[in-house]
Amino acid sequence: MSDFNDPRPLKELLQMMIRQLGWSDELIQTRIKSAWHQLAGPLIASHTKKLYVHKRVLYIKVDSAALRQELSMGSAQILARLNAHLGEDYLTEVVIR
Repeated sequence: MSDFNDPRPLKELLQMMIRQLGWSDELIQTRIKSAWHQLAGPLIASHTKKLYVHKRVLYIKVDSAALRQELSMGSAQILARLNAHLGEDYLTEVVIR
């Protein structure tokens, strides 16, 4: 906790606290869910059944085999777009199920 004694911007302190409390995945997951319709588009969003983050990996469950295949081929682009939205390279992988 000695890191909190040094003068730092509030944003940095909050990020440190979130990491130390283990809330990073939940916070990222909430941010992604709230923007998913806009980021993925209405068609993909309507077929998304579950969306969650675990150990910096985003899991997306969809109800269509064809869409699953399509999204799997574009998972690198999805990863880049989501990390750009988050403003950091937090996610390391996107898994489509």
